Amino acid sequence: MLPFSVSKPFTLGVELEIQIINRDDRDLTGLSADILKKLKNKTYQAHVTPEVTKSMLEINSGVHHTLETLLLELKQIRQELVEETKNFNLFFSGGGTHPFQMWQERQIYPTQHYKTVERNYGYLVKMFTVFGMHVHVGCSSPNDALYLTHALGRYVPHLIALSASSPFCQGIDTQFCSSRSNVVNLFPLSGMPPFILDWEKFSQYVETMKQLSLVNKPENFYWDIRPRGDFGTVEVRVCDAPLTIEKAVQIAAFVQALSAYLLDKKTVLIADDYGVYRYNRFQASKWGFDASFVDPGTFVESSLKENLVELCKKIEPYVSSFASGEFFSLLLEDILHHQNDATWLRKLFQDGEALEDIVYLAGHRFSGSV
Repeated sequence: MLPFSVSKPFTLGVELEIQIINRDDRDLTGLSADILKKLKNKTYQAHVTPEVTKSMLEINSGVHHTLETLLLELKQIRQELVEETKNFNLFFSGGGTHPFQMWQERQIYPTQHYKTVERNYGYLVKMFTVFGMHVHVGCSSPNDALYLTHALGRYVPHLIALSASSPFCQGIDTQFCSSRSNVVNLFPLSGMPPFILDWEKFSQYVETMKQLSLVNKPENFYWDIRPRGDFGTVEVRVCDAPLTIEKAVQIAAFVQALSAYLLDKKTVLIADDYGVYRYNRFQASKWGFDASFVDPGTFVESSLKENLVELCKKIEPYVSSFASGEFFSLLLEDILHHQNDATWLRKLFQDGEALEDIVYLAGHRFSGSV
């Protein structure tokens, strides 16, 4: 049976994939190896890791009991990253996609793992130069992690709308709020996990996939939400990378409170809950807060924004228990004002800003300058 490293319930960890951008033309630049070399022996060296192409990096937090310490650590990692590369001709940015980079120009980071991924998936790997945020929530048992994997699945559209930050791709307005979501869906082991609620049966499923040579380890599944036995968490992977670290922590606060609410109520889950999964996911990716949402239990259609506001009311008592009200209230304010990172980016474009200038302004947001 797969091992499971038990964690303190509802502790948090965040992974942020960030863009490396050339200051002159504001396109992506493949300098991740140089940056990682520069960070060698620095305080947060272990918290900055390579990603599949050389124009990406991933920032990894430690395990946190409070949102305040999570925010502080992410800011400190960012500060060290910026300081150590201040003589490089680059800056960093959040956002689910770079607005005008061309995937054909990307280079694979030279590790055996990524070479294997490229051999398995071909050109899709370079297309995967998109940027997400992963939120880990600690679980006290493997079955709790599986339950949350599926219970949180109903709220994938809500998470997409909250984090959407990729309206532009390959030099065009995609007419999606989260175009990144479409790229992720290209991979065969993405999307919904199999409906298994027992850890022993889940372990058997993973072993079968290994025997079929479909995966080498559970992390090879690119599901929107997945259990992580090695960390003792459930990992929410569906979010675009926000433009700011503050927004990332606000979304983590939402995931934490929602997870506590779901484990407290422990409603019965059935496989049919996934019947409208792809439809709801697409709606949120395309329209963001303007999406329609079909309730998986009742099949009643409503406004995603209205459903999200009602959900916030339900989980608010759990927000209080984590003393995360400040972060949660800022996120709720954005919902009520119909504001996410995608709407901010698109508003700049509608106001006449060139995509190159939008990249620059987004970079300033990530650095904390705006």
